[in-house]
Formats: sequence, structure tokens, C-alpha cells
Amino acid sequence: LYARWARIPATPDGNYTETVNGLAWTYAVSSGEAIVQRSGSGAAIPTSTAGNVAIPPTLGGCKVVEIGERAFLQCKGLTKVSIPSSVRKIGAYAFQGCENITAITIPPAVTTIGNCPFMDCDRLASISVANGNEHFKVADGALIDVQAHALIQYALGRNGKCTIPDDVHKIQWAAFSRASMLTGVTLPNTLRNIAPWSFENCIALKEVIIPASVTNIAYNAFDSCSALSKVVFAGNSPIVADAAFNEVPGTCVTYVSASSSGWGVAIPGMWKGLSIRHQDVVTYTVTYDPGKYGIGALRADVKTNGVPLTLKGALFAVEGHRQTGWRSGETYPLTHQLNGRYADNASITLYPYWSANQYAVHFNSNGGAGTMADMSMQYALPTNLTKNAFKKNGYRFVGWTTNAYGNVVYADGARVMILTAEQGAAV
Repeated sequence: LYARWARIPATPDGNYTETVNGLAWTYAVSSGEAIVQRSGSGAAIPTSTAGNVAIPPTLGGCKVVEIGERAFLQCKGLTKVSIPSSVRKIGAYAFQGCENITAITIPPAVTTIGNCPFMDCDRLASISVANGNEHFKVADGALIDVQAHALIQYALGRNGKCTIPDDVHKIQWAAFSRASMLTGVTLPNTLRNIAPWSFENCIALKEVIIPASVTNIAYNAFDSCSALSKVVFAGNSPIVADAAFNEVPGTCVTYVSASSSGWGVAIPGMWKGLSIRHQDVVTYTVTYDPGKYGIGALRADVKTNGVPLTLKGALFAVEGHRQTGWRSGETYPLTHQLNGRYADNASITLYPYWSANQYAVHFNSNGGAGTMADMSMQYALPTNLTKNAFKKNGYRFVGWTTNAYGNVVYADGARVMILTAEQGAAV
């Protein structure tokens, strides 16, 4: 029989306070791991704390793995918070009201972030994600959950426009709320849901185009966008809450296509408190042409004015090459990525951009002695074979064959060009 052991945690489960570098921290311990958490109705540290603060990597001898919900609520004097690399979770509203923080980095181990982690962080101009974190990314100031296809939080102190990438399906609760310097936003044609309060109080936002892919706009999504003057719907009416455009100027006009449906009112007229009118949505054609050498049929996409289009991936083939992008002329350099974004409001014809296949040449001594490194070669690029370095007692080297008993095909150091057309092959 064998004894089975369970490690006794350094600190038993419970709630604690510990002073580190003169600062009192409130935390909980669960299964030997520490969670930075609020103290009653206050914060994890005194709300009067000012300047730069580094969250300790351990508390009570336990590794800090989580920042709890509203842990730093209304710590208005903080200008910077460093999060230890051990943290795996950041709770909802974790830094709410930390209005003087200007930048923050999400550590590589973080896998979970709750809603509105930086709500009311009015001066937060930069959010970054540490190298090695595959769960989150930042695009144009927006923190995105890669696996959930969700935009969690925008850097509210950032000035200018935001282009949301094409892999985002939903904008989460209050993600852009009070982004007072957001002057424009481009919504992707993959977006489906706009959550409550998403763009509430974005007072510099003047125009928004809702892609045809959007199926739901929740209550107060654009509440108090006091500069909003134009809303364009590229498709049929999504489900829109009555208060979605609450406190938007009465002069704001909603434009919809004459061929669209589901608005439930006579057009022109009033809809959700806004004036609604018909406006034909302008579209453009993106044509995919295989060109002179490509194999495959002509294809096309329709792009809506003002709404970026996600381009196709590889469509065509040609011997010895693979399609690695698109170009706007058959002999032009690479101009667009596969599955990339096309934002121009113009029709265009795109041709495949080809990259020659790469393969390896392996040298077999066929009973001889010695070593020779593999050669890397490119399809159709003339290259001299490496000089023979093998030896065999009683024999002289006469050339290279393609099998153990074949006739000589290539002389020593021969210049060769096409040994295979297959990408990644070994010959």
C-alpha cells in the first residue's frame, strides 16, 4: 500500500490583509492561490493611493492568480498598475473609476476578463497584451477576446477613430461607454450584436454605418451620443430596442435602402425617435480574376459603401506555386492579404499573387560514409547541387540517382531547376 499526500496550503482558505511595501492589500485565499479583492465596500487598497502601484506576485505566501470584481474601484489617484505574470483572471469592473491610469498591459497568462474591466478610466489611452497571450489581442485601441470573438473594452482616453477587425461578432456591455474622443468607428461585416450602453456618451461620434450582419442592437447602445447626425443601415432592420438611440439629437437621420424591410413604420417617418428616410445603398464589385496563368473560375463579391469587405482566401492554383495574396494588377506587387480587409469605396479587380513553392533535397549516401546537409530549393529557380561529400572504400562517386539502383541523373554539382512542384516536399 502506498500513502497518498496532499500539500497543506501555505495559508488556509479565507480573507486576509497584508502590508507590502507600506501598502495594505486585501485578498482572499482559495486552494492555495490568492485573489486580490475588495475590502467591504472599498477597494483592495486604500482608495486614496496615488501614483504607480505593482500588484504583489504573492500574498500570504500564495501566488496571486486573480484580480477580483471591482478590486480597484474608484482608486482615482492611480496613474499606473502593473499586473504580475501569474494572474489568470481579471474580474468585471476591476479598475472601474481609475480615471488617471493612462496605460495597462494584460499579462500572458490571463485567460478570462470580465465585462468593462476599465470602465470610467477616462484617461486610459493604451491597452496592450503581453507576448505569449493567445486569448486576447488589441486592435485600434480595442481589447478583443479572440476565442469569444468579442470586443470587451476600448481605451476610453484614446483620440481618433477605431476600426474593429473582421473577426469580432459582438460588442460587449459598455465597451465604448464615455469614449469622449472617439470620432468615428468602422463596424465589421461580421458583427452581429451590439450590447447595452456600448457607445453611450460617445459625444464626438457623428456617424455610424450598421452592417447588414447586425441582428440585434440593445437598449441604450447609442444613448447620449450628442453629436450623432447620421445612422446608415446597410441591410434589413435588426432587432432594435426602443431606447437604443435615447437622447440622440432630434436632427439625427436614419438612412435605409428602399429595398430593405422590417422597419415597421412608413418611410419617410419617425423610427425609434429618429427621422427615417430611404437612401439607396451604394455598392461596388470586387472581382477575383485568375489572370493569365491561374487555374479557376472568375469570382466576385459585393462591397457596401462605407462597410469594409473581407476578401476571399486563396481561390486559384498554378503549378509549382501557391497563392499568398492579392494584387490590383496582374504584374503588380502584393497589394492585399488573403482574407484581408478592403475598405475603399470603389470597384476593383484583384489577381492572385504567387509565391514559388519551396522544397528540400535530401542526399543519401547509398552505402557510403559521411554526412551532407539537406538543401532548400525553390521551384523553377536554377540552383547548383551541393558537391558530394560522401566516401565509399573501393568506389568512386559518379553522380546522383533518384533511387538506390537507378542510372545517374545528375552530375556532381549539377545545376538543377525543377525536382518537384509540391510545397514542402523532400526529394
